[in-house]
Order: sequence, then C-alpha cells, then structure tokens
Amino acid sequence: MRKTLSQGIVGTSIVAIAVWWIYTSGPHDDHFYVAVTAMATVAIAVATIWAISAQVATARSVAGVQILLQIMDKFDSDDMVAKRDRLAMLLVGNSAVLTADGEAVLDFFETVGHLTKKNSLDLDMVDNGFSLYLRYYWTALAPFVRERRRTYSDPTLYEHAEWLNETLCRRERVAGRSEDIPPQQLEEFFRTETKVLVPR
Repeated sequence: MRKTLSQGIVGTSIVAIAVWWIYTSGPHDDHFYVAVTAMATVAIAVATIWAISAQVATARSVAGVQILLQIMDKFDSDDMVAKRDRLAMLLVGNSAVLTADGEAVLDFFETVGHLTKKNSLDLDMVDNGFSLYLRYYWTALAPFVRERRRTYSDPTLYEHAEWLNETLCRRERVAGRSEDIPPQQLEEFFRTETKVLVPR
C-alpha cells in the first residue's frame, strides 16, 4: 500500500514538473495553455484519487486485523473455552443432541464466515487461525445442522460457516492435502481439545 501511495505522489510530481516545463519552454497561444492546464488538473485529480484509494485500502486492512484479533480473543475467552470443552466431551461420547454449546460454536464460525465472505477479514489469516478448528467442528456438527435445516425449513441456517468450511477444504485440495477427516482422527481431536482447554 505504501508503494501505491508513493507512486501516486511521484505521478503528481511528474505532472507538476511537466506543466512547469511546458509553460516555461516557449511562447504558446492561450488555447494551448488552457488545454495543458485542463490535462494537468485531470492528471492531478486521478493521482489524488489513487492516493486516497491506497489509504482507504490500508485502513481496511488494519481494521480487518483488529477485528480478527478481537475474534481470536473471543474464541479463547473463558466463556467460549468452557463451551468448547463441554461440546468436545459430548462429541467424543457421540452425542445425538445439538446443545447450546454446539450452537455457540456454530454461531461463532457463522460470524467468521460472514465477515470473511464480505472481505472484512482476510481469508489467509482466517485460514491460518481457524482452519483446523472449523474443519473438525463442522465435520462433527454438520449432521445436526442438516437436521435443523429440515426441522425449520431453513436451508440458509449456518450457511456462512458452511461456505467458509468448503472454501478452506478447497484450499486443502489445491495444496494437495486430503480434506477428509477419518472418524478416529475426529475423535482424537476432540479428546485432545478437552485436555488442552481444561487440564484435568
């Protein structure tokens, strides 16, 4: 972004120098000076818009990082850690019910997916921070989501979480890695999750 901003400043400077050289290079009629002035004004306006766009993009990037840090803090908060721990223990035991803790985790990833889809969060950073958790939790909870969709006749329920999971799985395929999670590996993840979250 800094490079783009610098390019805009350099471009404006070049236009200013060119206009100065034209004005001082020799006598010209009035129409010529009017035309040159008009072109210079347009060029400066374009360069200014370019510089402002770069600043806006930088501001959005910084805001995205701040939002991501806040979301990561929430994911690791005492309240969410307790919910993840209880949910992980239920999933290890093959629970047949989607509890409030499961809904809280799904709601969390629904928010992350929505913000990522709207480009408020950088996909690379989301991939780095949440890919492992989302893929395992979604694999375990997807049957409950499908059941809720049928129950409430709402195919859009947790659609952003599903979109994010599919997007991250697609990245796994492109990288030549398997997106499938065997049942034994899934169970081991949740056993490890309970040990890491709340040491016993």
